[in-house]
Amino acid sequence: MASDNVAGERSTGDGADEELPPGVVFDVLADERNRLVLHLLRARGGTTAVDELAARLVEYDAETGRNLLPTESERGVASYLHLVVVPTLAEHGLVTYDRRDRAVTFAAGAEELEAYLEFAREREPPRIARFVADARRTEE
Repeated sequence: MASDNVAGERSTGDGADEELPPGVVFDVLADERNRLVLHLLRARGGTTAVDELAARLVEYDAETGRNLLPTESERGVASYLHLVVVPTLAEHGLVTYDRRDRAVTFAAGAEELEAYLEFAREREPPRIARFVADARRTEE
């Protein structure tokens, strides 16, 4: 039977947690889609429904003309998040995914990513800063 929660694991053979390797941090943060999802999760308090993430990303693509996504439909983007982006982030222990609620959560073990993500956010183009600020405003 499949679990309702999917999470990435990062541990050594003896059960101790490993530090997030710099190569993983750079690979994850090099992808604008990954950064947007992580920024959104932080801005929205750590947990967001996949459908909400999809709606925000479609909006971002439309406003910026970035064409980061394989489709313009929210349903297609939600599938893309479910099949590609979330598993990539979960594989590295950065997010968990609750299949029952269709919600993505910034993983408790991803605190070490916070400093890197904040560093990236401070250097993001203005379009991303506006996007994150808008996400925070709609949450309040």
